[in-house]
Amino acid sequence: MRRALPDLAGADVPTLVARYREAAVMHITASAENDPVTANRHYDTISSIYQELRSRGIEAQRALLPHLDDIHPAVRVWVSVHALEFAPEQGADLLERLQKRPTGIERLFAKYKLQEWREGTLSRM
Repeated sequence: MRRALPDLAGADVPTLVARYREAAVMHITASAENDPVTANRHYDTISSIYQELRSRGIEAQRALLPHLDDIHPAVRVWVSVHALEFAPEQGADLLERLQKRPTGIERLFAKYKLQEWREGTLSRM
């Protein structure tokens, strides 16, 4: 069950994107440390922020695209997964590259999300 983040509606898009980035890093970090409670909390944050961006329209969603080049692979993975909805070529291209990384939890996440998308089973996150 996702918990709503009450202050999202009042936040501007740059603030939402910054919080999304922070949550993406924390989600992957907690996942790599085998801390599902913390990982799930950050997943809920990512999902809530993305839903808020989606509710504001395509330009708000596109505010994530500069983070396809983020220094942190976790951010690139999350942005690429969400980009499959509004910029599918860019999202799929990056997921292809990330799944070829030699190591890292991001590699597995990218592989499975790309597979789900291609099979048509990727849920709206």
